[in-house]
Amino acid sequence: MFKNDSMILELEERGTIQFGFTHHTQNELYVVVCRKITESSIFECKEFFVFLNEIFDRSKVIDSASKLEKLSTDKGDQFFIEAAVEMNATYLVTNDAQNGLLELGEYQGVKIVKPEKLIKQLIKVKS
Repeated sequence: MFKNDSMILELEERGTIQFGFTHHTQNELYVVVCRKITESSIFECKEFFVFLNEIFDRSKVIDSASKLEKLSTDKGDQFFIEAAVEMNATYLVTNDAQNGLLELGEYQGVKIVKPEKLIKQLIKVKS
C-alpha cells in the first residue's frame, strides 16, 4: 500500500468520505490489486478480496457510467473518471501519474488528486 492509503481507508471507515464504483471500476481494482499482491507476495489475494468486498458494501455502486471522451491513456483508468463524473464525485484519487488524469487536475467538477492532496484538503476543511 502507498503511504497515505491507510489514512484514506480510515476516513472511509469513519464515514468521513465515501467511495464510489461501477462494476467496471470494481473489476479493474480487483485486477490491479491481485497483480500487486502476487508481485509482492505479502498475503493471499483471497484475504484482500474479503477486505475489498467490505469496502464495496459501504460504497456507492452503480452499474455503469456514460462514456466520455478519451481522457486517460489507460482504458481501465478511463472507467474511473467516467464513474467519478457520473456520480458527481468531488474527488478522483489516484497515484497513477502515467495515465494522464493527474495532469488534467479537474474535469467536469471532479478534482483529480493524489492521496496526500486529498488528505491535506480534508484537514483544511476540518480546521
